[in-house]
Amino acid sequence: MPEDEVHYHFEVYDNDEVSGPKKSISSTFIARVPSLGDLFTAMEEEEDKMIDELIMHSNEIDGIQKQLENMQLEMLKSDRLDWDQQQQMEETLAQVQKETEALKKLTESMEAINQSAEKHSLFSDDLMQKFEELQELVNEILNPELMIDMDVLKDALEKMDMKDIMDAMEKLSSNLDQVEQQLDRFLDIFRPIKAEQKLDETIQRMNQLVEQQRILNENIQTLDEQTDPTAIARLSHEEQRNREEFSNIRDVMEEAAKAMQEFDQKSANALENLEKDHLTNQTESSLSQTARQLQKQRIQQAQLQSAQSLGNLEKIQSMIKDIQSQFQHQTTIEMARKFQTVMRNLLELSKLQESLEQSTRTMPRNSQRLAPLGWAAAVCPRPVDENHGIINGFIKRNFRSHARNGKRNGDGQCPDGKSQEKTDRT
Repeated sequence: MPEDEVHYHFEVYDNDEVSGPKKSISSTFIARVPSLGDLFTAMEEEEDKMIDELIMHSNEIDGIQKQLENMQLEMLKSDRLDWDQQQQMEETLAQVQKETEALKKLTESMEAINQSAEKHSLFSDDLMQKFEELQELVNEILNPELMIDMDVLKDALEKMDMKDIMDAMEKLSSNLDQVEQQLDRFLDIFRPIKAEQKLDETIQRMNQLVEQQRILNENIQTLDEQTDPTAIARLSHEEQRNREEFSNIRDVMEEAAKAMQEFDQKSANALENLEKDHLTNQTESSLSQTARQLQKQRIQQAQLQSAQSLGNLEKIQSMIKDIQSQFQHQTTIEMARKFQTVMRNLLELSKLQESLEQSTRTMPRNSQRLAPLGWAAAVCPRPVDENHGIINGFIKRNFRSHARNGKRNGDGQCPDGKSQEKTDRT
């Protein structure tokens, strides 16, 4: 059974025929069968570690983009790179290379998490499908063009062609911006899935507990006065473990309700109320009473408490499943509505992008006509991020501030409602 332990050691004898064989005993080793809770905890720790690294690398990439922007501004003041600028450029390229390698490991981490979940059947088919889609999103974070842009910039540095260097820096910065956006998007999508994961964990552990209690109750109902006391003591120990697992499940219910609150308050409140409900308290008490009555060899009382425990657990199991269905239904409706709005905005954005690209394609870098476009782009949030914000409206219930991104990238949604696409940096 889960959490069972096997304690063992090794003994070695020699073949001393003169003074007799001698024995050497190793230290004791312990083999423990991991519980379902252990498996969920281990996977959650890996997820948290991956998320922390993701946030760190997103911040690092943001810092690299700022370095590129500062270097571009400095390069506009001269016709050639000095030695310090060239060294700084090489250091920046090394940083990009380092971040690229780190993000490749992210793909491996996500794959390992998916394999662990599938191997131990930790999640429902629906949730596993979402994790597979997350894996695909991770695979798309690193744009192959990023490596090409790095090589192009290295070649331009060797030739010391200022125009090629500026163009290559622009493309590299643009691709880094896309990587950062993908990282942010992954984090935003992962958060509601984590909430659903906690709810799914509650159900999976509850299903296992109900099955264990059902088998245990069948054994308890067959007890009589002639039953070996050691067998009764064993059943008492198993019932106590079930009570401890139920207490742990209550903690998970509380965590799940907290995680769900941001996305569906009704379902979150229902789960929180169930965790505090009289039925839940009564169930934990009856499990304790069953173990105690068995310990005291009070067979009939134990049988009554055991049957009551099983019935209560089945009621709670059914109620949690209803809450899960409600949560999934509500979030699906909300997501569909938000994505319809996104698609309408993207169609409009595509037309505006094409129009702006045509008007700026042949415009020289020092053209005065770029100034109004640059000002308008700097003070307005970006249209792509507006759509991202709509998705985040489902996730965060509010729109994020795009001032920094708009100022950095020079594109956005204008005050009068018209979109402005990214212009060439000057």
